[in-house]
Amino acid sequence: GGEVAVIGAQLQVEGNALAALGCKKKDSALNLYMNMINLNRIAVENMNVKTEGEDQIITMILEGNINNSNMRQLLCQIGKEAEHFTILALE
Repeated sequence: GGEVAVIGAQLQVEGNALAALGCKKKDSALNLYMNMINLNRIAVENMNVKTEGEDQIITMILEGNINNSNMRQLLCQIGKEAEHFTILALE
């Protein structure tokens, strides 16, 4: 596993990112997140969607290098749009 250094909007680590984010079930933004992933040309290796009450928790493994500008841009975009966005691990 790698270590993450957060400097402004830059993340510097090599390998895949495991990210978790949330949204309201009623107003799910899952389609928005998937469009962002597609537009940034990032592959989703694994994804899990879990509903807890009114909240939707989405966990995904994004394939790619964190040093890639598309991956950094995607993580910044999702971080601005998603509730409770967290990078759980970097490999």
